[in-house]
Amino acid sequence: MPFYDHRLRARTPHGGGWPIKLLDPDQLWAHYAATPDPQTAELDMLDAFTSGLRADVRAALIDSALALPYANLGRTKRERKQHGIRGAKETRRRRTR
Repeated sequence: MPFYDHRLRARTPHGGGWPIKLLDPDQLWAHYAATPDPQTAELDMLDAFTSGLRADVRAALIDSALALPYANLGRTKRERKQHGIRGAKETRRRRTR
């Protein structure tokens, strides 16, 4: 499985999942369900999380404007969470022609 093969700082495989790799895998549960529209389902779950936050909790976040769960670094490609972490992934290599 690519996620379990991911090496911290690597861009592939599954480079976006690095925050989960920082947790104790023996203490994690992965829940999933099939859906005909995964993108809408994900946005709905993120919106439900955000709407459930108390105002004082949201205000204490690094990015209170885009309050997302721990490992979610963005809501869409254009909406990226300001998490304050730098250098978590290897430098992107330029493609040569």
